[in-house]
Amino acid sequence: MKPADSERLLEVLDDVLDESADLRARSLDTLLREARRRQQARRRRRSWRLTAVVALILAGGAAVVLWRPWPPEQLPVAAEFPPPPPDPTLFVRSGPLPVSMLIETGRPTIPVVRSSPSAITQLSTALGVPLREIGDGELFTLLAGRPAALVRVPSGQAELLLLDEAGRGSLPVP
Repeated sequence: MKPADSERLLEVLDDVLDESADLRARSLDTLLREARRRQQARRRRRSWRLTAVVALILAGGAAVVLWRPWPPEQLPVAAEFPPPPPDPTLFVRSGPLPVSMLIETGRPTIPVVRSSPSAITQLSTALGVPLREIGDGELFTLLAGRPAALVRVPSGQAELLLLDEAGRGSLPVP
């Protein structure tokens, strides 16, 4: 290499290194400025949070202390008198009941049918044999010689009435 070339190279290197050092210094300053700015922002946020928490605690405490039910407004009372002493004598008055409130009892009007176990006959049919319904005519044939009546109500139901032995009343057979 020629000395002129080496000097020129050294000049170029000095320029590059100077520019590089300058760039490095500027980058470092920018980086440090940004780091300080972020740190200050974190401190501000932290202080705002702390301030908000303290304010909430103080507001809650003030609400608990100050917010209590006020006593109801008392209206003026004209005059309070003590209650009268209880009367030791007790009077009881009674009189006859009105006729509409009187109740009379008598013999029951519902006939009671008495039976003994020997008078009850148990009927059974063979298994598998269906029961056959009978009509009104066949029913009266079965009751031949016994006073009976068949009463139909508006709902379509029929009721068989049999007279008892004395002939005083009827026994409904559903």
